[in-house]
Amino acid sequence: MPQELMIAWSDWAAYRDKHHLEVEEVIMLEHAQTLIKVRSPNGELPMPENQKQSKLSAMLKTVYENALANPGEPQRRELSSGLRIDFIYGIDSAYRIQLSRQGVFPSETEWTTVINHFPPETPMITNPPAPVDRFNYQKRCYLRSFWEV
Repeated sequence: MPQELMIAWSDWAAYRDKHHLEVEEVIMLEHAQTLIKVRSPNGELPMPENQKQSKLSAMLKTVYENALANPGEPQRRELSSGLRIDFIYGIDSAYRIQLSRQGVFPSETEWTTVINHFPPETPMITNPPAPVDRFNYQKRCYLRSFWEV
């Protein structure tokens, strides 16, 4: 559970009432944002809805961390939709990603969605790769890309 929450000032009253929170400190930031340090009677602070991590983001964070910890070993996840994600951090310091599906190519929307849900520390986030290879292998259709840092 977070110890500090970033919430819009306009949402604060409803959030405070719903979770019985008390303000500990208010810090004004740039761009009209406010950081509100709060305390809760039970010591637990619920995460605001707009800051909850999606299942895809959480899964891709794990994939990314596992790839960095195990260079050269493919990290594979298969989603319930049948989309397979393979991510590799190579021993050559290059990153590789491929999306595949049985019998049909993944869509550009799926590609963009997966890329956009990788954690912000992933080097590709500043310049997202486009798929550079489209190929079929053993009845699976693949989109693949790589980039070096």
